[in-house]
Amino acid sequence: MIIPRIISLPPPGEQSFFLWGPRQIGKSTLLKQLYPPTEHYWVNLLDRDAYRQYLARPESLREALGASPPQPGTQVVIDEIQEVPQLLPEIHLMIEDMGFKFALCGSSQRKLLRSRANFLGGRAAKYDLRGLTYSELRGEFNLEKIVNAGYFPKSYLAKKPKDFFSNYVGDYLYNEIISESIVRKLDSFQDFLEIAALRDGGKVNYSNIAGECGVSYKTVQSYYEILVDTQIGQWLKPYSKGRVRSGKARKFYFSDVGLANFLARKGKLLEGGTKDFGNAFENWVFHEISTFLDYKRHGTSEIKFSYWGDGVSEVDFLLGDHVAIEVKSSENITDKHLKGLLRLKQKHQSFETLIVVCRQKRSRLTDEGVLILNYVDFARRLWDGEFTEMGRLPLGVGDE
Repeated sequence: MIIPRIISLPPPGEQSFFLWGPRQIGKSTLLKQLYPPTEHYWVNLLDRDAYRQYLARPESLREALGASPPQPGTQVVIDEIQEVPQLLPEIHLMIEDMGFKFALCGSSQRKLLRSRANFLGGRAAKYDLRGLTYSELRGEFNLEKIVNAGYFPKSYLAKKPKDFFSNYVGDYLYNEIISESIVRKLDSFQDFLEIAALRDGGKVNYSNIAGECGVSYKTVQSYYEILVDTQIGQWLKPYSKGRVRSGKARKFYFSDVGLANFLARKGKLLEGGTKDFGNAFENWVFHEISTFLDYKRHGTSEIKFSYWGDGVSEVDFLLGDHVAIEVKSSENITDKHLKGLLRLKQKHQSFETLIVVCRQKRSRLTDEGVLILNYVDFARRLWDGEFTEMGRLPLGVGDE
């Protein structure tokens, strides 16, 4: 089964760009659909022969393309570009002097950064392919399935997602990281991964985690950098307006909830009021919002994404200065679930749209003006752009 992806990449031959994303997220599959190898020029650097050729003589790519130039409307696709950073100066030259358009695909910018590679001086756009979303799955979407199987296409469609993650962690997270000499002690990194996964969606305190892992503060910092560089997770900053910041600690979310659950050694999560299910549900909402904002940012103004807290209450997610979103996995939302949103509203009047995303079957609008949205209704309206259009949300409960 092929699930259509909704990320918008440039038409063939129009623009050069980087496409980043974790291993197994579907980058190569997507590029083959958009730029078929039979019609475009492809180089796969995971092929050992191609790897050795271009590592030894990066200029051989320029020579080959110069001898047989691609036709107008053709994309030159380099898969796993981080394997041979030495190609980037040659690619830069071909973009400038020969007018070729490249699609440069990779799972980690870390090798390129370490080699001080030339990122083409702004001559290539940057895209990130993320895991499956509600908008892509639609009729195939199942909440209990997605918080267990995660967002990787192969894991979501697998009969045994646990086997996928076991292979993924063994083949990629451990073997590749060790082969690159990114970490010195695998056992310390393994301990860190489990602790980080257990704290998925929480504020990060480097000192506390360092104590639990038995490593230094700086080592924990470097471990989180590895997860970000390899597209395994991302940060959520506290809300700030002017010089006022709602807190210092950032939150960290794994890019795939199934991977986080596997690393944290959690069993199957069933819909209900358990803390583990609630945390996974929050990760899914974060994934939907962050993916929507990333996919829609090209050609539009960026919207600030953050969380808010004042030491008494917290609100999970803020979009700009107008929309506040609290996530509750409950099927029955009561006044106690609204306290954080209402406190935020008291302190920051600009937040006119207050939302609770939950499992309550029917969406409704409370007397305080808080919109209680069933998670499917929320996802549909998010991807329809209702929460970001003019920074406000129309006050109406919409469809169930």
